[in-house]
Amino acid sequence: MLRIILMVILSFIASESFSGEWTGEVTVDGIVAGYKEGHMLFSIKGDLHNPNNCTFSSANWYVVHPDDADVDTALKVLMTARSMGYSISFAVSSTKCSSIGNFPAVTRLRIH
Repeated sequence: MLRIILMVILSFIASESFSGEWTGEVTVDGIVAGYKEGHMLFSIKGDLHNPNNCTFSSANWYVVHPDDADVDTALKVLMTARSMGYSISFAVSSTKCSSIGNFPAVTRLRIH
């Protein structure tokens, strides 16, 4: 019985850590990478998706942070989408904002 309760608790924690609301299809407008801290920023052409109402100074910018996602893979997806003209969608955390500039925190990306 204890094992079942533990599994239920762990599954809830795991689902919360990967939670995020997916955007619609958008195009990548800009990418800023190379920060020593390991994060990157990107901007989109399309409507801002900010489910956690993060307060930030630049419209349509998002952060991919190593605490939330694989930054190297995200950079590859974004660079491919930008150079090939593909659209993307991505999951934005509905439970936290990035510690970098209080931007919406991205947890996953999809290329279309």
